[in-house]
Amino acid sequence: MRPFSGKSSSRIHFRKSLSESIGQRAAALIERHALSDGLQLADALIAATAIEYGEKLATGNARHFRSIRNLELHAFKPRGA
Repeated sequence: MRPFSGKSSSRIHFRKSLSESIGQRAAALIERHALSDGLQLADALIAATAIEYGEKLATGNARHFRSIRNLELHAFKPRGA
């Protein structure tokens, strides 16, 4: 599936399909980072998807993702923050 970008509330969205391997990777990330870094399910799924597809993750809250190996981050400051 090719990503598409659509504007919604000034944000760019990319649609990717979840797979069993993404779910397994997310579960492993939660086991590794939930207690030490406070990683929650939604962020684990986002990180696992980015890793699985080899995509850079753009986020306004990099602290949730900094400790995850093999995840390329692009941190930005949200408008109005």
